[in-house]
Amino acid sequence: MAKHPSIGDVRGIGMMIGVDFVKDPDTRQPDAKLRDAVVDYAFERGLLTLGCGKSVIRISPPLCTTKAEMDEGLAIFEEAIRLAEEQRG
Repeated sequence: MAKHPSIGDVRGIGMMIGVDFVKDPDTRQPDAKLRDAVVDYAFERGLLTLGCGKSVIRISPPLCTTKAEMDEGLAIFEEAIRLAEEQRG
């Protein structure tokens, strides 16, 4: 969240996490367009994510996920967020 002001909230239990995307961190207005762009960029790079609600991406990896797989997935996710934010302007 510190690196990306478009992330309004990160919440979850265990390995099931929701990342909420917002247009403005102060108003916390949902940004469905940005969320959809992140989903698309992640998919193009081999990471399958699931949009839920107005502007949330649900992350729910298998319990047998290795640390290396998690690190790779998080790197792809971060790149997808960066690209979507750049596209937004």
